[in-house]
Amino acid sequence: MRKLILKATVEQTGKDTIIRIALMGEGVPSEVQDYGIYIHLRNYQNFSESSLYDGLMFMFIFVAMERFDVFEICGAVSKKALRNIQIFQEAWHCLLPKNYKICQIVARREVGDFWLNVRRKEKAVSAFSGGLDATFLALRHTQKNNWSYPLQSCVMVHGFDVRYGNDEASRVLSQEWRRFSRVWG
Repeated sequence: MRKLILKATVEQTGKDTIIRIALMGEGVPSEVQDYGIYIHLRNYQNFSESSLYDGLMFMFIFVAMERFDVFEICGAVSKKALRNIQIFQEAWHCLLPKNYKICQIVARREVGDFWLNVRRKEKAVSAFSGGLDATFLALRHTQKNNWSYPLQSCVMVHGFDVRYGNDEASRVLSQEWRRFSRVWG
């Protein structure tokens, strides 16, 4: 199992911030493993640890997806970013499966997301048109994962994939939807 490890240090120099980044893993050049990548932010000091590592995780996800099985982030990452990067990886893997694979993301610490916690207590609703993307969304968010929404209901929308004047197709779609909704509850 090949692992890519991401570490960063932050230095304040006057009004500037310098972020030094190290990527460690098999085949990564030694200068990169020794904090050889840096970002110099002039007149900027206002960021949180999770926003720092959220951004760095997205910055290097393609490196991880190309050559590694696990991407370990040695810092705090928001649950929202973890949810989004999972879907991001799936999309790129579907588009270019020979180039990119889905790697496991392991954060040293997951930072709670206030709105995610609120959503866990509430119910999510999806507009359902009968198309492939709406069906995928409905199936995806009935799973219980860190990155899924608590989908409890779908609203059938007549007019997106089935034209408004086509009542027969709408009736058939409604019947199929009832069968489909019983499968996932």
